[in-house]
Amino acid sequence: MRTKSKKKLEIIKTAEKRFVRHGLKKTTLDEVARDLRMSKSTLYHYFESKEDLYYQTLDNQFSEYITEVKAIFGKEESQPGQIVQEYFTLRKSFSQSYKLLTQLMLFALNDTITQPENDILIKYHKAEVKIIEEFMKVLFSGAGSDELKKKTDNFAFLLYSSTLLSGFLSKVNVEIPDEQSIRFLLSQI
Repeated sequence: MRTKSKKKLEIIKTAEKRFVRHGLKKTTLDEVARDLRMSKSTLYHYFESKEDLYYQTLDNQFSEYITEVKAIFGKEESQPGQIVQEYFTLRKSFSQSYKLLTQLMLFALNDTITQPENDILIKYHKAEVKIIEEFMKVLFSGAGSDELKKKTDNFAFLLYSSTLLSGFLSKVNVEIPDEQSIRFLLSQI
């Protein structure tokens, strides 16, 4: 017998595919229910509305991402360079691994984001920056809180920028070797 949480996750994963392919507006609960071979009324046992399902799907995808980030930065036996390299690789593959979140970020860039979507983005951005900050605290144990905050913010900005730029440049057939980007990032720490 399936537990309620397993069934809910199955619904979320199925809905995620629909939301990625068709967006929130064009996805219907009837379609999600049909994909799952269940009734629409069964979906309402788990979610209040299509929007509730969508927001919980976003939240689930961000939770999965944050879990990956924590796993990378939580490796105490790893060297800082190895951690940065793994994180860089995760960020670089973000748009392929987390397509729904990538769409959400594009909506944010185009100012077509709802308040609940914005709240989700802010929540997880803060969580990710906090993980980076903890990593930086270990590297810069003697730094004051203002200096640490500045170093963390700069590192996060450079990392986000370099992975986004790398992804964009690869689409126009310009390659910057990952090793070069990682060396640059490490030189900024």
